[in-house]
Amino acid sequence: MVSDWVVEELESTDVGDKRLNDRLREVLSMMAATPSKSIPASANGGHNETTAAYRLFDNDRMGFENILEPHIDSTYKRLSQEEVAILGHDTSELDLTRPKVQVEGAGPLDGNARFGELLHPLVAFTPNGTPLGTLCAELWTRESGPSKAKDRKQLPIEEKESLRWLETHRHAQEIAEQYPETKIVAVADSEADIFEVIDADKDSPENFQWIIRGCYDRATIEDDDPESILLREKLSQSDVRYTKTIAIRGREKKLDCDKRARNQPRESRQCEVEVRAQSVTLRSPHRPDRKLSDTTVNVVWAHEINAPDGDVPVDWMLLTNMPVSTKEEIELILSYYCIRWMIENYQARYAGRHPLYLLAA
Repeated sequence: MVSDWVVEELESTDVGDKRLNDRLREVLSMMAATPSKSIPASANGGHNETTAAYRLFDNDRMGFENILEPHIDSTYKRLSQEEVAILGHDTSELDLTRPKVQVEGAGPLDGNARFGELLHPLVAFTPNGTPLGTLCAELWTRESGPSKAKDRKQLPIEEKESLRWLETHRHAQEIAEQYPETKIVAVADSEADIFEVIDADKDSPENFQWIIRGCYDRATIEDDDPESILLREKLSQSDVRYTKTIAIRGREKKLDCDKRARNQPRESRQCEVEVRAQSVTLRSPHRPDRKLSDTTVNVVWAHEINAPDGDVPVDWMLLTNMPVSTKEEIELILSYYCIRWMIENYQARYAGRHPLYLLAA
């Protein structure tokens, strides 16, 4: 039995065979009813249904792109009805690690300890967090483990895995051009703190805004002062706009090898943050293959005061092209940034905690 919402969502499905189109709708209805279960469990142990699902996925006509395409078409329709759309993007590890024999075609995720694929989707939400759907997604497999940082620095961005952040940011700009009646806000985490991504704003349409969580304590400059000052020091010298109390949820440590403070475990609690905001000019970094120009951005810094001993303080350094003149404008930036965590919630519940090979067991 095909669900009504599946018929509507996959209206534009066309994989070149009507029987495959119908089978895709049937399998999606079956698996959507119990998304965390394996394929046989979703089929309630039915041999025919399980076999049909495996045959569908093994068909050469069925690929990542054409399965996702009708959903993307439906997402664009929903986006066109919105005054504001928050476009969040992030990279998720699809863990296919098996206890003994590894899945054929899976690549390394962190050295040779875990294996799988990497997925970088651009997902649209309303300002209240309602998902509109996926607008694009890149899926790839590493051929080898991550290279050393000093080696990666010498490569042009076009040869780095981090190119996905720039390409997805530009795709969001193109969406804004295609839908001028909708304000598009692209939101990304600290991995997107890449100067080429920040600098890409120079070609943005008027209805395109962006927010990127800062990762680096970048150098800032002023016209009347040849000496640079680091971003955090500059913001700390500015006035506190206001303080607010926010509720933060506890989190578990994702990977034992991850020593970054922002990824350490945390208890749920109420915390008080000081909020600062101002416009700054970022000094362009050196690139061995090109010359970049200094660029001006707005920055919102929310930093926790009096954090409990032994816990990591809340610290959000948000780079943006949105205005920061008033408290209301700053609050809007903070609220839009929080929508990005909807993607991480999905990753934590599915891709990050459940090895995907179990879904086919």
